[in-house]
Amino acid sequence: MKYGKTKKEVLKTIYLPNEQLNTIVLENESLKRRIEEENAANSDQIATLEEELRIRDEEMFKRQEVDFDRIRELEEKNKYLENLKSMLAKGIKSVFFASFSRIFYFKITDK
Repeated sequence: MKYGKTKKEVLKTIYLPNEQLNTIVLENESLKRRIEEENAANSDQIATLEEELRIRDEEMFKRQEVDFDRIRELEEKNKYLENLKSMLAKGIKSVFFASFSRIFYFKITDK
């Protein structure tokens, strides 16, 4: 190929009969309407799902607060019971030692 000469390009045009062109235009419009309808339906579905998610989040936070309150109550009750247990254990030990010392005293004095 020599410089300066270009390859000839051919532009072809296809003419469709008027019936086919009308069919394609109608089909195109139908598809556009369908896309718009599906977009609207999808938007509605997204809005509904976002609302459900918001409601679930609120319920979860409320439930979490209730659970934390219940945990605090149970921890306080546990602390109270542990204190009561230690006081009773100390009391039982002192009663046991007092009664044991009396028994031991009585055994020594009986002889």
